[in-house]
Amino acid sequence: MEGPAIERDGALHVDVEIGMPLTGKANLAETPLLKLVGDIRWKHIAQLLRTGSKQLVDDTGQRLYATFFYVEVGFPEETPMAYFGENDRFTIVNTLKFHDDAIADGYHFFYPADWPEHRKVALPDGQEALELGIPFVRTSNAFVRMVQGASWLKKASPVQLGRSHLASAAGVSDSYNRLLKVSQEDRFRDPPAAFSPLTPGRVRHTYAPDPDRDLNGVGLLYFANYSMVLDVVERAALTERAAIRLSHELLDWRTVVRRESAFLCNIVPSDSIEVLLEAWIENPFLSPPGSRELKPIRLFLNYEMYRRSDGRKMLVSTAEKMIFGKTLEDAELLGALEKVARQGPPLREANGHRPISSDDPFQNRTA
Repeated sequence: MEGPAIERDGALHVDVEIGMPLTGKANLAETPLLKLVGDIRWKHIAQLLRTGSKQLVDDTGQRLYATFFYVEVGFPEETPMAYFGENDRFTIVNTLKFHDDAIADGYHFFYPADWPEHRKVALPDGQEALELGIPFVRTSNAFVRMVQGASWLKKASPVQLGRSHLASAAGVSDSYNRLLKVSQEDRFRDPPAAFSPLTPGRVRHTYAPDPDRDLNGVGLLYFANYSMVLDVVERAALTERAAIRLSHELLDWRTVVRRESAFLCNIVPSDSIEVLLEAWIENPFLSPPGSRELKPIRLFLNYEMYRRSDGRKMLVSTAEKMIFGKTLEDAELLGALEKVARQGPPLREANGHRPISSDDPFQNRTA
């Protein structure tokens, strides 16, 4: 991140050049990108409330944290995340709005750095950004204090917000309503009809957080690291348990087109995580005939995370990904997909979901 952030019309403009810390095996990577966005959001809050992040307190003087409860990532399909690599430059236009009940919400729009300054503007939403070919991230925060470490976080309002005279939007953000809705469900949405299942229902994987790698300075599993945990589980499932197994070489180039995530609770360092994953692949034999050989490899994934200690749901996430720079013909997947299409759709439960393996301890909680 280069130079001081500059306020323009209430938005924060930040110039960034992609260096190695922002990359993974497929160029620009999700976890480091979210770490950057998270840092920008905390700085934006601090600037608007005119205080350092560690000085944010409630009316009893206890420290508050702007925890992330909802994140949406969107990239144009023509330029997914992996399209951007080392030395590419952005101007990130960051918006921030406070809502009732101490919720902060806003967008981060990734404009090409060489665009004219008058075109780098705050947009109303992510859909308008995508129509312009502009990637975006949306982040929503709730201010919380630790009551009992990471296992009990309680919402509270910063005293600085009350003193700031900043206008707050009436009611909660629509992202908070999405959080409430998906907390009672197991996905944001289902895959399109032309997708075939890769996994035999929802498969599960246990992940033990590494305190030296996964936790932040206050002992929480940092929101940006959730996607890294999902990537680890996803790779294991798609190489070892998928109906059509994908090679590590292919998965090295999977990249995000869109993701929605709702963060519901956190974890103590001694606990472990149960991840449920269901994956699909676009099948051109389920669509009208066309140039199947040139079709990109598109994946659709639904995930849930649970704390193993008490079974509390930690996360619900839905992602659309693609294998960057590879076609179905390149990957020699057309034969297997044609066979799957001839077999017809798998059996589903009454709720439309494919079953979890019978030995899954979370079946009753998530079905």
